[in-house]
Amino acid sequence: MKKRLLSLCVAMLMCLGSFGAFAETASITPSFKAVEVNYNRAAGTVTISGEAPFAINMAEPVRLMVLKPDSDNESTNLEKLINGTVTFAEVGVHVDEVVLSAEKSFTFTTFTLSDALDAGDYPFRLVSENVTYTDVICVASESETVSSMNSMTDTSMIWSNIEKYNDVYQLEIDENSAYYKLSDDGKQQVLTGLCNKTYADADVIKNDFNVLVQLARIKSGPWGSLEEIISNNYSILGLMPYMSAFNALNTEQKDLVYKALVGNAYQTASDFALAFNNAIAEAGNSYISSGSDFGSKRGDKISSAINVPMNLETEQTELQKTFKDLKQYAWAEESILKLYNKGIVNGKANNIFAPADFVTRSEAIKMIVLAFGEVDMSAECNFEDVPKDSWMYPYIATAMSQKIIYGYDDTFAGTNDTITREDFATMILRALKAINKTLGVTQTEKSFSDNNKISDYAKEAVHTLQQAGVINGADNNCYLPKNSTTRAEAAKIIAALLD
Repeated sequence: MKKRLLSLCVAMLMCLGSFGAFAETASITPSFKAVEVNYNRAAGTVTISGEAPFAINMAEPVRLMVLKPDSDNESTNLEKLINGTVTFAEVGVHVDEVVLSAEKSFTFTTFTLSDALDAGDYPFRLVSENVTYTDVICVASESETVSSMNSMTDTSMIWSNIEKYNDVYQLEIDENSAYYKLSDDGKQQVLTGLCNKTYADADVIKNDFNVLVQLARIKSGPWGSLEEIISNNYSILGLMPYMSAFNALNTEQKDLVYKALVGNAYQTASDFALAFNNAIAEAGNSYISSGSDFGSKRGDKISSAINVPMNLETEQTELQKTFKDLKQYAWAEESILKLYNKGIVNGKANNIFAPADFVTRSEAIKMIVLAFGEVDMSAECNFEDVPKDSWMYPYIATAMSQKIIYGYDDTFAGTNDTITREDFATMILRALKAINKTLGVTQTEKSFSDNNKISDYAKEAVHTLQQAGVINGADNNCYLPKNSTTRAEAAKIIAALLD
């Protein structure tokens, strides 16, 4: 065994020593691919696998060497080993070799790292045919990973720690996460909030992280996004004691709460909860109404459709500051900004509205509910594609309760499908009926050239909105009922009904 260990080390060093000369002459540097390190932190076991697509001599093994963490900044343990200033027995942890498969892949048999090893970054090196690959195994127990976060003062160190040990923390940081979608300033706000803390366990770290992400979202806005943030995160934000008073507000009073909260930097959930409570008190003392007869009072609730329109000049100035992709959509600019300022629509990112993007059914439902009513937090639905903890649930449940939608069937609402022009018109008319709003006739009924393609259930809605001057159809006197609705088209239709 000792002879085999010695021969492996010698072979590894010979390969490492000749790699520099090889790299200088190669026009395209060969490399290992798909290297995966599976480190079971609880058991202390490691499995390393990968591919060596560069391999020519299939008899040449892939050699693995794992070393102790580097102890100084002057030279690494690998350099010391090559220079002969230390022995493998002094700096080595594990050494092995395997033969490539016919597909040029390899897997090192699971090996165990000693329980006596200190926490740290253990470098490992793969070598085959003079090609090398280096990485580290971040060795630490779960308690050691948590302790490593305590009292950290540098955000870059915090992030490095999260990347190393997220198998313990289980933070949502992938490209689909709310954290990933934050601006750089928002991410910095989250990491700063994790500094100078003492954590008892990984669950506390995860909870703090989730709270800080939502607080960063609240700061960045727009205010129309706060409804979703609060409805989905009121528990972790510590808002439970105040939700009864908040839900008693009418839609416009809730909008005042959102506007008072957005844009402010909150350090903790307690800070935000205090501001939330104060905003509720302020909004509760406000009575908002207008001379418009569009919208209706239901009990002590006021429809959000009766907001007083903003001054057009102000809208145009704010529009230029808010969205930079509307140059080719002058016909929808005023409508888009109106809905944005009411919190009915949001931009997508970095001052982008994406007017040509298609609207999904769930997005359409949210817009319609916010425009022509208010969210009923007690409403329920049982669609398989509408999880109860999703942002869309309260809007779709509200739309179901008001008979604005019925779903594809009892099982699916088709939330991620784009909404057709005829379905959007149908939902709009149902929403107007729910608030007892009747549209006047301002135009002669038009017979679209593709009228026969409009579904029977949608014909009333299409022709009612057309006679009210809300929709006009497309080129060649076509309505294109089966085409998907764009964000610009949806905004134009809804805004026309809020005038």
